Amino acid sequence: MDELSEEDFLAAKLGSPLALRMVIDFHRDRIQESQKKIEELTNPILKGLFGDAYYHCQIGIHNCEKSPFDICLYNNWTDGHWKHCVFCGQPNERK
Repeated sequence: MDELSEEDFLAAKLGSPLALRMVIDFHRDRIQESQKKIEELTNPILKGLFGDAYYHCQIGIHNCEKSPFDICLYNNWTDGHWKHCVFCGQPNERK
């Protein structure tokens, strides 16, 4: 599905279960496409930084001036609770 029709959007807004499912599928597919593009760009950099352990890395949500991605990065293998960005040392959960 390349585009969500106005009729589908309106049906979903009115609560049609089938239309809601179509909207969810549409957005899920878009998110998965975006995630794949991000991984294609970041995985080579992560592999260069961390070797074969790059697949343990998880991108966080905070800006990071020390990161090559400008966003914090966490190592799930050594820091499963995301308490230390591998670049700036800040936790993912901040007050």
